[in-house]
Amino acid sequence: MNNRKFLFIPILFVSILILGTIGYHIIEPAFTLFESFYLTAINISTLGYADVKPLTTPGRIFNLVIIMMAWIGIFIAARITGQMVIEGEITKIFGRKKMDKKLSALSNHFIICGYGRVGRVVCDEFAHHNAPFVIIERNDNMAKEIESKGYLYIIGDCTQDSVLTSSGIGRAKGLINAIPDSADAVYTVLSARQHNSALFIMA
Repeated sequence: MNNRKFLFIPILFVSILILGTIGYHIIEPAFTLFESFYLTAINISTLGYADVKPLTTPGRIFNLVIIMMAWIGIFIAARITGQMVIEGEITKIFGRKKMDKKLSALSNHFIICGYGRVGRVVCDEFAHHNAPFVIIERNDNMAKEIESKGYLYIIGDCTQDSVLTSSGIGRAKGLINAIPDSADAVYTVLSARQHNSALFIMA
């Protein structure tokens, strides 16, 4: 839906450009097609204009119409663009709140650290068996892929205590360490054990 709205903007301005070019050429026969196009273009761009050639009264009236259409087009474009930005931000905010609510309700679940090659396989297997889990992934570029599968996730560094706490580590059943960095992996395991001494850990 947003793509259609965005596509409407260039279509609108191209339509005004074509209408203006043809209109000037018909109303002002002395204008060539290029001169008509040029006059329409500078009116749409709101740069103002200096007459390519003197305009007749009908030409001046048509000129005002094109300027008004250009301003209306700019207003519509700004509104559509603003609406798309606002809708996107609202969706993200509510989506994050909904996910946080689900995270707070998790218990006896698994925490998957890292959504790389190994992490993907583990998550798919857990999902296949309906085992509750949450992913901790530091690369925010992975968010869309994780969301597309409907998995719960946190974008953050699993070596940080605050991130582990957000994942519900105190209520978790186990932790699967699938991050490639061995130093971070060791630190994560030690930190996780401090939070939950009964935690099953696979590294």
